[in-house]
Amino acid sequence: MPYQYRLATTNPSTSVKKAKKAENKAKSALKKAEKKKNTSAKDVKKLKKVPKNETAKAKASRLAKLKKAEKRNSADEKNYKRKKSAYKKASDKVSKVKKQKLTNNIADQLAKHESEWNNEGNCAIYPTDVAKNGAKIIYILPADTESESNAANVTSWPGDKGTPRSSYARMTDRGITVEGIITGKDGDNAHDKYVTLRNWFENHVEVTYRGDIYYTHLIMSGLNRDFTDLKDDLHVSITFKYVTAASISTQSGKSKKKSSKSSKTKSGKRTKKYTALTLKPGDTLWALSKKYGKSVKWLTKVNKIKDPNKIIAGKKIRVR
Repeated sequence: MPYQYRLATTNPSTSVKKAKKAENKAKSALKKAEKKKNTSAKDVKKLKKVPKNETAKAKASRLAKLKKAEKRNSADEKNYKRKKSAYKKASDKVSKVKKQKLTNNIADQLAKHESEWNNEGNCAIYPTDVAKNGAKIIYILPADTESESNAANVTSWPGDKGTPRSSYARMTDRGITVEGIITGKDGDNAHDKYVTLRNWFENHVEVTYRGDIYYTHLIMSGLNRDFTDLKDDLHVSITFKYVTAASISTQSGKSKKKSSKSSKTKSGKRTKKYTALTLKPGDTLWALSKKYGKSVKWLTKVNKIKDPNKIIAGKKIRVR
């Protein structure tokens, strides 16, 4: 019998039903608006066609009707866009409510599990994005290892005078290692749990590990199973890597260009050559500092960047 996960999907809550009802209503209104828009567009297309041997009186009548049809079609286009926006808003509301419901369910189930005695252990592994990847919880008893490791890159290059040494260091790796037992009602039961972990591993699903160590935004980088003499349980070892990305946004519209004080000369001729480039998605100040030999602190100061982890793709910055 397939393993029934502890976190079962309950009947939709009142808030989910209400949001779903609003979404269906918005969807129905969108379909009506689309139908009306298409009908008026066909009328415009039909009236634009010039019949053979059209008289002056018939032409004047057709053009008058065409003008009214185009006006009606323009109003229908605007109404369709409004209904489309309303439907998207209602759909987003459904997703948000469902996600919140699942998140609350996970919190309730974890609290209930911890309050009961069981031989599964209280270390839980589950998808961070429950709305996208489901709300299954796998418990593990870390009988052997539950540890955290950290590593950083620290450069020995000469730095700008007065610049903090922290500007020349960056966190490069944070790992969690767990080795222990996955219990089951029988061998197949435990194997089903392991298969779920393996699916998350193969699809690089971002998971949360909650034990003595508690982290979200983890990706499994290693998953091993030992074939021991355990009858109904499995001995596994899992390695997680902590992953998070700097926020890079795309700026649209016109913005006023501001030059930094460090890029100006007070008087006389400019004697130095300055290099600027346009940021691309994926660029980081750390990578640019290594490439051009300038510290992250220098780059943030010269380009007036408030948060070095948030840079805007498409923006020009000075790199030396």
